[in-house]
Amino acid sequence: MTDNNDDRRDQLIDVLLHEVAGDKKIPDLRGKVMAKISSRKPSRMIWILPVSVAASVMLIIGSLWLLPALSYPGPEIGLNFTLVSGQGGRGSVLATKDTEAELNLGGYCKVIAQEDTEIRIEGKDEQEQIYLVRGGVYCEVESGKGGFVVQTEAGSVSVKGTKFIVRLLEEKDEGEKMFKQLFVKVLAGAVIVSGSWGQYELKAGEEKTVGGGEKAIDIQAVKPEAKSKTQSPANVVAKLEKTRISVEYQEESLDNILADLTKMTGVKITSDVESGRKVSLSLKEMSAMVALKWLAKIIGSEVDVNEDGVFLREMTEDKIKKNKKQSPADVVANLEKTRISVDYQEESLDNILADLTKKTGVKITATVESDRKVSLNFKEVSAMTVLKWLASNIGNNVKVDVNEDSVCLRKLTESEMKKTRKIEQDKENNKKQPGATF
Repeated sequence: MTDNNDDRRDQLIDVLLHEVAGDKKIPDLRGKVMAKISSRKPSRMIWILPVSVAASVMLIIGSLWLLPALSYPGPEIGLNFTLVSGQGGRGSVLATKDTEAELNLGGYCKVIAQEDTEIRIEGKDEQEQIYLVRGGVYCEVESGKGGFVVQTEAGSVSVKGTKFIVRLLEEKDEGEKMFKQLFVKVLAGAVIVSGSWGQYELKAGEEKTVGGGEKAIDIQAVKPEAKSKTQSPANVVAKLEKTRISVEYQEESLDNILADLTKMTGVKITSDVESGRKVSLSLKEMSAMVALKWLAKIIGSEVDVNEDGVFLREMTEDKIKKNKKQSPADVVANLEKTRISVDYQEESLDNILADLTKKTGVKITATVESDRKVSLNFKEVSAMTVLKWLASNIGNNVKVDVNEDSVCLRKLTESEMKKTRKIEQDKENNKKQPGATF
């Protein structure tokens, strides 16, 4: 009789659990529950038995309702984000304005969106993904917990455990048509960068700009020395123009700099200048070709591009003197190409000019009071834009005067000011004339 009761009791528990849990696997607690009941006094067995069985069933059933709450975490959106659309879950679009904001996904992905950035939350559990509409993000992904992808119009970056930076860049081609490129810099681990143009693998310390019609080369599989020699010098130049890099060297040997640039660009770069020479060079977010020209200028060489790569050839004294006579238009063009980021808070003008000289490679001076305090914040803009803004904010009638080898922020002369006033007066008079059109 007892065995039959036990069987019916077990069947009852199984039916109730199946009704609630379906196909979910749950722990078998019946043995522990019955062992606990058996240890009680016999006189209480009659009423304890059904109550305890029912309680164990309800305990297990209640735990099942808690499973969703204890399972996969939803997106954690930082306060500095603006919710553009959605309810804060997958499919929501988030944006930042003038400050960074943090997003956590799946409990293992941390995404820090930079200023003026827009992203959309995508992906699924353990395969998190964001779509970068514009701007840039810094990402940290814990290894062994799931995948993570940053998708953009220009390509995607996929990882399983690393730290990296992604920026979406807008560029113009020769026809002034806008196109987007993807800049990726790996701080730890490794990433796969892929798109319609192909695929790259980047490891810690490496960075790459891709997209815009570039044909990809796997830089891990193809070393610069092993590249085909059938490519034309024009193709090498085009590749260097598209590849954007940032460098910071303080009294570094030329040999080490050339090896580093070869690794960054995938193009073999050599020189016949004294290899142990110490060089200081600081450039941010510019084409590799421009960076090589700056390096060549510093070490007194010229950039010779051939089928095998780039050779920085030492110039003769006559050629050095000739090259020093670059036109002011050349200096302006280089400053327009050089993109920099600055953040000065009540900094003296002297220190700012010294820092800009270091960032641009062009000597920059001023004739206005040098100890004046200036606040200035720009991110990824041309050096010329920074200089024009600085000139307009350090005093009235200050202009950017560019010559063959330097830039001077100086006050207009009396005759220049009279000429400026006359031009402004003529414009005002023309506006007053009837029938005048502009």
